Amino acid sequence: MTRESSPGPLPLDDITSDLRALVGRLGEQLEGVATVGTEQAADTGVVEGGDVVPLREGAVRVWWMHSAEEIYVGIGDAPGWEVPRSAASVDLLHAVIEEAVAGRVEVGKGRGTTTYRVRTPDGHVREDTHEALRGLLLPMPWKPRLRWESSKPYFAGPSTQ
Repeated sequence: MTRESSPGPLPLDDITSDLRALVGRLGEQLEGVATVGTEQAADTGVVEGGDVVPLREGAVRVWWMHSAEEIYVGIGDAPGWEVPRSAASVDLLHAVIEEAVAGRVEVGKGRGTTTYRVRTPDGHVREDTHEALRGLLLPMPWKPRLRWESSKPYFAGPSTQ
C-alpha cells in the first residue's frame, strides 16, 4: 500500500464478491490437480487473497491479494503486479489463471533467478521475476542468462512420447 494513512476496511463490493466466488469455483474446477485456498492478513477485514497451487511438478502457482485500494496478481514466488481495484483487474486475474492452468506461462530460470512471462488476451506480455537468496547474495553486474521453457498444464494429458 503506497498511502501513508492506514488502509480502510475491505469493501463488500462486486470485486470482493467476485474474488471470493472465484476461490469456490476454482476449488471445484481444479479438484485433484491443485490446492485452492484463501488467505487473510492478521489485520482481518483489510486484506484478503487467494492461492492456486498446482500438484503437478512444472506447473506454476498463481496468487492474488486485494485491499480497498488495489489488487496484486502474482505467479510463482514473484512479487506480483499491482493493478487497480477494478473489474478489468479481476479479468486479468482470470486470464493469468487460465494461462497457468493451460501451461502457457513461460518460465526462465537462471542463477538464483526465475522469471515468469504470461501473455494476456489483450495482447500484453506481463513479466515478473523472483530472486532467490542465492541471487540476492551473489549479485551479478549483468542480467543472468535464463533458460526458457513452458510451464506444465495443471491437467496431465495423454503422453505424446
